[in-house]
Amino acid sequence: MYNVKEFLFGRTSPVEVQVSFSLSGPDWLKFEKSEAWQKAAQLLEYLQTEQYKTQIQGQKAELA
Repeated sequence: MYNVKEFLFGRTSPVEVQVSFSLSGPDWLKFEKSEAWQKAAQLLEYLQTEQYKTQIQGQKAELA
């Protein structure tokens, strides 16, 4: 089971999104070792880096 919750704060696109899911212990152990989880974890880590945040700020400035 999974859940996606968007926080719009009066905007048309989400300002923040929370994603949660629940797995049994054995399913988690299998998923944790999967390529899909490894890629997702790497992407989530990258999205929190200063390099990514600087890149996004530059793109926003170009659109303005």
